Amino acid sequence: MIQYLVCVALLAVGATEAGVAFSVARQTNFGPLEQPASLPFDVQFTNTGNCIDLESGIFTAPVSGYYYFNINVYRGEGNPDGPSVRMVIESDMKLRAHECCDEDGTDTASNSLIFPMKAGHKAWVHCDEKRTITATADREVSFNGFLVHEACV
Repeated sequence: MIQYLVCVALLAVGATEAGVAFSVARQTNFGPLEQPASLPFDVQFTNTGNCIDLESGIFTAPVSGYYYFNINVYRGEGNPDGPSVRMVIESDMKLRAHECCDEDGTDTASNSLIFPMKAGHKAWVHCDEKRTITATADREVSFNGFLVHEACV
């Protein structure tokens, strides 16, 4: 109860207001995977709040609040099974983006959500085993997010 009251008091005076936003992408293929893994990224567009680690692809919420996330994946020619990824928050799958088996050979898939997170909670894009994430210099594979507003969650 005391932690909640302190959080409410800090929010009321704006003491914890923080800018949090990130946008990262891949421009090289990843996989095929022998086991599921978090998707690392190799391009950083922005990382306000220093909240995402490119090497692991893991976002760590610096403050409690409601966060918006978006994932985009690409299936290039020569990737018949297509990508299958999950948005994971604190080891719990929240949504999936999947693209498979269309006639034209290339496609994209995306998904988004707004979700409450506590400070220190982690979110990432989880790649399914036996899948390849096709990525090119056009950076069709991305993970984006920002703090919608701080809140005691």
